[in-house]
Amino acid sequence: MQLDPERCRSLLFVPAGNERFLNSALRGDADVIQIDLEDAIAPNQKEVAREHAKKDIAAIVSAGRAVSVRVNAEKSLLDNDFDATVSPGLSALTLPKVENAEMVRELDDQVTRLEESRMIPSGGIRFIAQIESARGILNVREIAQSSPRLAALGIGMEDLIAEVGGKVDPDSLYF
Repeated sequence: MQLDPERCRSLLFVPAGNERFLNSALRGDADVIQIDLEDAIAPNQKEVAREHAKKDIAAIVSAGRAVSVRVNAEKSLLDNDFDATVSPGLSALTLPKVENAEMVRELDDQVTRLEESRMIPSGGIRFIAQIESARGILNVREIAQSSPRLAALGIGMEDLIAEVGGKVDPDSLYF
């Protein structure tokens, strides 16, 4: 299902491979179900999570729902995440720790090549860029204009607060 930024009001995170959470998400009303390969997955479980993510994507697509995958920022992990998850029906990829427009353009090129090799319509997979650093904030205008794939921007508050030396308050989750 195509991700329509005009109609996307909610995005629900589900750790890859968590069947109970996935089933609950499929019963809910979130506009997008996001499979998480990043923070919700321990480093020694990344490969197993990618295999689960493939199945999770298929289940979400077969339910007629929009699905996004939050990938890892580290290049070697990111490449493996893309290889495992760029597939027919994937609505979007959430890109963490985006700091500049060039990063988005490079990832756009990489996804375009994967789409072409897998006979997926070019440009159909959208991006959600997560800004999680002061550098990303400074470059946000250029990031926002970097690719026609870009459907939304998000702020990774905890990483941003930590980078600038702030204190993360658990109560901030209420706001």
